[in-house]
Amino acid sequence: MKIVGVVRTLNEDDIIEAVIRHHLAQMDSVIVLDDGSNDRTVVIVRAMIDEGLPIELIERRCVIFDEGNRNTFLFDRARDLHGADWVVFFDADEFVDTRLTLRAAVQN
Repeated sequence: MKIVGVVRTLNEDDIIEAVIRHHLAQMDSVIVLDDGSNDRTVVIVRAMIDEGLPIELIERRCVIFDEGNRNTFLFDRARDLHGADWVVFFDADEFVDTRLTLRAAVQN
């Protein structure tokens, strides 16, 4: 079973590295959609990719807010390009509870 995380970012340089590392402990890969950060968010994510972590960075500034189409694009990408059986959307400042792993949760 392959679990792929999806996170959208905008100026999250103070927390993005910790959040991605936390989620990668339970996920096979993470897709990061950056919406035009003007801080060090993209630099931090690129450095993590350079480490060899399974992260895809998409830089796309959206001037029109379209939550449905954006989430559909990300879900399709996780499923079609990353082979996800499960897609987990999370916020850039959100940590999942580690008392029960995602794998255990989706298998129950």
